[in-house]
Amino acid sequence: MRHMSRIGGFASGLIALAVFSLVAGSAAAGAPPALAPGQVRLSVIYDNTVADGAYKSDWGFACLIETPDRRVLFDAGRDEPVWAANFAALGREAKSIDAFVLSHDHGDHTGGLAAFLRAAAAPALFLPPGFSNLESVRSLTKGKIVEAAGPIEVVPGVWTTGSTKVRNEFYEQALVIRTGNGLVVVTGCAHPGVANQVRQAKEVARDKGLTPADVDLVIGGFHMLQDSPAAIQAAIDELKRLGVRRIAPSHCTGEQATKMIAKAWGGDLVQAGAGWSQTLGSDQGGGPGKPGSPSR
Repeated sequence: MRHMSRIGGFASGLIALAVFSLVAGSAAAGAPPALAPGQVRLSVIYDNTVADGAYKSDWGFACLIETPDRRVLFDAGRDEPVWAANFAALGREAKSIDAFVLSHDHGDHTGGLAAFLRAAAAPALFLPPGFSNLESVRSLTKGKIVEAAGPIEVVPGVWTTGSTKVRNEFYEQALVIRTGNGLVVVTGCAHPGVANQVRQAKEVARDKGLTPADVDLVIGGFHMLQDSPAAIQAAIDELKRLGVRRIAPSHCTGEQATKMIAKAWGGDLVQAGAGWSQTLGSDQGGGPGKPGSPSR
């Protein structure tokens, strides 16, 4: 299944705005635990499955990345009311988000963007080239807008991989995050190929001196819905060759691919979903390959 819808209908529904406005200025679940140097907390806000009953499932993806002193929102799901409900369940203030990174210009990743921007302060926006609703976004934000063609440091320790053109139609980028246990790669749909995006992430880590340079976790949509078993296995083999320790297939990965990935990684498969949250790269976590402490 290919999802080529744009952010059309950028004006948000009144119900979603009402829900979002109730939680935009105050955290519903209290302050999250503080993070130590080398730690990063990932929280999946939007996904096809749920890991926490307080969240709703829907086709799309969004993830919050928190470092000891910064917060980065990656994508914004598809449906604005679902986005509003899930962001409320997350219990963070929209005004506390320092940056927004869009993986690619498809509606299942941009649906909550307008509502987020209306409630946010002035986050920096890192958009892939050719974003179709640039003027609409410009009218909604006080933050700087960056066309992220090449790798860019979003906040200290969090980089974009650089944008890759897909089928001569659109650009897509992923995130690479430095933690004390290695790199975390977050993908939106991985239309360029998840192995290609992991390879890009390792190149960024090498060029920017991010250490440890081993890939501790890859999480997000892998877009293998229509791939043959042979193609899926080839991607798995390449991810193994690239040294991916743990993996969390989400969103558009597909049932067959998820089963094959689960078999290949065994106990190192991470079952994420909306409401899943984990602290990674703990200085007290016992060494590479071991997950940090769960946040929920």
